Amino acid sequence: MHPDAERDWRDAIPHAPAAVLSAFVVQTPQGPWHRDAPDVVVWESVHREIEAKVQEVMSQRPKRIHLVAKTPYSLGALLGAQLAPQNHQLLVYQHDNLEGSRDQKVWRPWGPTWPAAPGLRSADFFEMPPGMDRCRPEETGNLAVVVDITGRSNLESCVLAVRERYGEDGGSVRPVQIRAKLTGQGAIRQPADADKASTELAELLQLLSESFPNARLHVFYYGPLAVLIRASCGLSLRRTPIILWEAVYPNSQAQWIPAILFPEGRLLIADPRR
Repeated sequence: MHPDAERDWRDAIPHAPAAVLSAFVVQTPQGPWHRDAPDVVVWESVHREIEAKVQEVMSQRPKRIHLVAKTPYSLGALLGAQLAPQNHQLLVYQHDNLEGSRDQKVWRPWGPTWPAAPGLRSADFFEMPPGMDRCRPEETGNLAVVVDITGRSNLESCVLAVRERYGEDGGSVRPVQIRAKLTGQGAIRQPADADKASTELAELLQLLSESFPNARLHVFYYGPLAVLIRASCGLSLRRTPIILWEAVYPNSQAQWIPAILFPEGRLLIADPRR
């Protein structure tokens, strides 16, 4: 949640001098609080503050919102869903590598408008998952939806996490992999890549909820935060339950936990079986 320095994120916003900005900062604990064993009190406090700050922002009826956030993926999705454009424009920033350097990061605008955007990308960003050709109301179980842009996903561990938490007597879980055609550092090279990735991911999540209206979708995300935030703008409108999972590392061991339930935007950390 905390940008490295206030001047850094203010300087990232084009044509917006600091004097005309109204900043709404969500306070979070210092350190990797979201990567340790989940502290229910901390997560509930941050969740409440996000909802309060979003209400405060929306009450001012802004024309444009610049979202500059370092946050767990699940809370980033919550911000995207709650700040979904209505009568305002939502501009999302990514803490990205400085060109030519892997050790220095700067805030960059990741759409939907970029300075000097090179145009639209015509090629699809994601591969189309199989089994999306018809509605399947008869399927009432769980779908482990793994979104992979980095190329580092582990489908088996995601399916196992869902089975252990939600599978009936360890029952089957349908895996669905949404994989970028080009993964890794080269997946997003220009503004049009981020625009295409965000739009396609939002459409695929909607298509999944329509294809499996009586199932529960469990989303595991491997990719840039800004893309997930932009793709989450419709999650509060879906009827199918969609759960964003978070990776935590108690005792330095990776563990997946269900974090946010949509469309309500409800925190599940305290009781993940709800």
